[in-house]
Amino acid sequence: MKKRTIYTIVLLCATAFCGCTVTTHVTSYNAFSQAVEEVNKALEKEGFTLESIENSSKRDIPLSSRAPQPYSYNEHGFHESTTADVEYADTYRFVNNVGETMSYAVSYRTGIDLQKSMAYVREAYVSGCETSNPTHHDRLCGEHSPIYRLNSLEKDTTAVL
Repeated sequence: MKKRTIYTIVLLCATAFCGCTVTTHVTSYNAFSQAVEEVNKALEKEGFTLESIENSSKRDIPLSSRAPQPYSYNEHGFHESTTADVEYADTYRFVNNVGETMSYAVSYRTGIDLQKSMAYVREAYVSGCETSNPTHHDRLCGEHSPIYRLNSLEKDTTAVL
């Protein structure tokens, strides 16, 4: 009787875990964009006007390129889209009325929830900050500056992985 109960429990658990989807808390792309806009407005209050935005992206090397032996996607169940990841970096350049410059870069990785048809940000962080005048650096690039709000964005939605 005990064996039958144990097998039943194991079977129920296996069935439950195989049929579940995994959800996680993420930042919606709209919330990310709004946070960047708020940072830019805070920098405008400091006397700096947005001059330009430079966008770039970097794709990690796919597993097939790193494997010491030939790698078969079909054999391992992976496809090109899941074995490479893209990191985006946006650099915002500002200038004030005396010609001093300030720039910061935010790097982020995105994802897509196909069930909700929603793009989201998995992680974001400030990846660089510069000022032409060293006296502005702590105020604009230091730990308590407006840009570091981007390191701890609120997770405002859930996504199905």
